[in-house]
Amino acid sequence: MSRSFLLWSIVVIIVVLLRTAPAASADCPSGYDPLRFYFNLSVIQAGVDPAQCTSVGQVIQPTSSCTAECSAHTCSASDIINATRFNQCATQAFIDTSTFLGQRLCIVRTPGVTHDHVGSITAEPLFRDLILIAVPSTTVFGGNYSRGTVSNINFVASVVTAALAGSDGQCYRTMYGYALHFAIHALGFDRTQLSKWRHPSNPNLEYAAYDSTTYPYGPVKPWNSESTSIMLPPSTTNLFNASLVDGDHRVVLITPNVLAAARSHFGCSTLTGIQLEELGPSEMHWERRVMNYELMTTEFNMAPSSLVSSITLAALVDTGWYVLSTNANYGAEPYAWGKGWGCNFVIQECSEATWRHAFCNATFGVAHDRSYVSRCGNTLLYDFYQEPVYQHFSNLTLGGWDPYADYCPYAGNLSVVESCTRARVDDNVGTSFSNITGINTLAVYTTILNQTANTLANRDVFLNEPRCMQFLCLNTSHMLFRAGNAFYGCQGQYPALSELTFQPTTHAATNNGQLSPTAIPAYGFYGQIQCPNVSYSCASGSTLAGLDSTTFPTLVSIQPMNASIAGNVTLAVTWSVGLSVNTAVTCKGLLLGGQQTNSSTWEIGGSTVKSSLYFQFER
Repeated sequence: MSRSFLLWSIVVIIVVLLRTAPAASADCPSGYDPLRFYFNLSVIQAGVDPAQCTSVGQVIQPTSSCTAECSAHTCSASDIINATRFNQCATQAFIDTSTFLGQRLCIVRTPGVTHDHVGSITAEPLFRDLILIAVPSTTVFGGNYSRGTVSNINFVASVVTAALAGSDGQCYRTMYGYALHFAIHALGFDRTQLSKWRHPSNPNLEYAAYDSTTYPYGPVKPWNSESTSIMLPPSTTNLFNASLVDGDHRVVLITPNVLAAARSHFGCSTLTGIQLEELGPSEMHWERRVMNYELMTTEFNMAPSSLVSSITLAALVDTGWYVLSTNANYGAEPYAWGKGWGCNFVIQECSEATWRHAFCNATFGVAHDRSYVSRCGNTLLYDFYQEPVYQHFSNLTLGGWDPYADYCPYAGNLSVVESCTRARVDDNVGTSFSNITGINTLAVYTTILNQTANTLANRDVFLNEPRCMQFLCLNTSHMLFRAGNAFYGCQGQYPALSELTFQPTTHAATNNGQLSPTAIPAYGFYGQIQCPNVSYSCASGSTLAGLDSTTFPTLVSIQPMNASIAGNVTLAVTWSVGLSVNTAVTCKGLLLGGQQTNSSTWEIGGSTVKSSLYFQFER
């Protein structure tokens, strides 16, 4: 069977499938229906592709249209797909990918067609580009819609076999990530499709036709000042070709919904474009420096997870072919990288100033989502990359470990030294640094130290190893951190430092004295901490319940949540003791915000205990 015959056989099968399979479900605006994306796995399952390895020593010839690996390949054991194992752990990943897309994307259907896109999956040993075929279809927009409705997606065989060799869970997560990544390419987030994108305000018109002044090159343009340093070509395709010669020439996506989503996510109202990757395969990807841990970056990072952000969903809307579901439960996934970090993070090169806590220029750093502490892993740059766009240290030959992030240094997940989310083995909050793992813990820069421990030689939070600390969200704008068995309020908003100092009655060595005049008197601890961005860390609201510590009961509520400091204030604090109260239980003397509760009440047979906290403010 010839290679070309197989491809056209796939097309024929897919055209039939377009009319034969069931639909997904979503809530769509009037005139739209849920997107139905179908994966045809029959080719890989049956092993009928002549370019798929079926035996060790088999020689696979490259296709005449290859653009990457263009030499003959001799098959090894790592190239041979076990169909039974594939069905066992990978098939469900493709089904769930279709469900994910159908729940979020809506489309104007072509009459008589049952599926809106069919992707045929192959597992050949040689890398090749995604093949997209646009089957002409008539819609309410009229004429040839130009949307790709048929695709052949090739997963490199060794990648598939590596996934199949893992546990069922690992296999599923890997194949789900790849399936969703390439499905989004097939739906239009692809360099070959850019010239066909339609402006969402008028899907009859491509971008340049809609507004040639704003979109002279379609949905993209050169990155900022580079438009004056390179010769601007006459088309979108040539713009990519001319602008991706080296790292100095970059392209940004400038479509309306992408800009709106990106401005909201990064907290930058003046953003004029989101940068696309200048390195790697020819498919279109987000620049990883700006959109790290997002599914549509080059060689996306599968651990701990890569997410579909609101910016990627906006890009699909900006193809002019889709709208989003109206069901709020089926939107973008929670995405932490760069959230609220401002214009300088997106527009300027990475630095301590622009990347905040994510810039990893010491031995250790914290994860972008604060879920772990990791080694920085910086490396020497190859000569080719020793140019300004990739240089972020005074030593111009030093860079971060990730080329797709422009060698910006960040704490990756390949060298984790402490996972804050791991199950808690023992409660160490009363010893040394008061670090702890488990529920409601985050990786932060801190020097909070037990006063009985040795004095720190340097109390700069950024010169010490970060720690996992427990936090408590009062609401979406106020949070507390835990030191010992007390919670203390964060002072100011990120990146401000909060400080604990000894109680005034406690004698302290001079070198342990407070650094800030606003330091909070504490019980047994001193030092500084940089609390995280409360708007992100406490975005879900209060976390008063669920503190799984054996040393004090669970905090349920505090009333009032806010009070004037002009006079004295009494707070009513409710605790849960987990079980029914059948004997005398007291929560008097428990510490909250550095203060001891001074009374306690309870009801026999209930599960909660109420305390009062009396604050006297001196003028």
